[in-house]
Amino acid sequence: MTELKHIFQPIKIGRIEVKNRLVMPPMCTRLATVNGEVTDSLIAYYVERARGGAGLIIVEYCYIDEKESKAAACQLGVQSDHHITGLHELAAAIKSYGARAMLQIAHGGRQTDPGKIGGRRPVGPSEIPDPMLSDMMGQPNYVRALSTDEVEEIINSFVEAARRVRDAGFDGVEIHGAHGYLLSQFLS
Repeated sequence: MTELKHIFQPIKIGRIEVKNRLVMPPMCTRLATVNGEVTDSLIAYYVERARGGAGLIIVEYCYIDEKESKAAACQLGVQSDHHITGLHELAAAIKSYGARAMLQIAHGGRQTDPGKIGGRRPVGPSEIPDPMLSDMMGQPNYVRALSTDEVEEIINSFVEAARRVRDAGFDGVEIHGAHGYLLSQFLS
């Protein structure tokens, strides 16, 4: 058990000190409203994890724009300044138990279900559909290739989302670049 002796010791991540090395990774709860707003149920969910002793809680992935970034129903949003108040309440509730709070931001890219984004076509670096989502839908998930200007807009949406995360009082931002979402599509 000597390899576990540091698990309850503080650790510094950049400029923040975390009380221990227990990290809750981001997981989609679908406890937000259909418009991506924080709910009492969402706060209660994260408070229980903070109360349980997690040193760092990374709040689930948030969509970053009003276009094609949303990938799930009742997904948390950070695409508008009007979300800052609810997100501030969430960050404060997590921190009230001594945990640090970070928030994950992402863009679903070609893995976005058109039904979740008002029927618009999902976007990606190319028109190649996501095979997994196509199988789940029972038809091809037609994707529209992004223009260079649209890529610039998405970059700006990530920047603005990160600013809102900071303004809401979170300790940091995690950018989701895996699992087939937009950023990993550019890397693959």
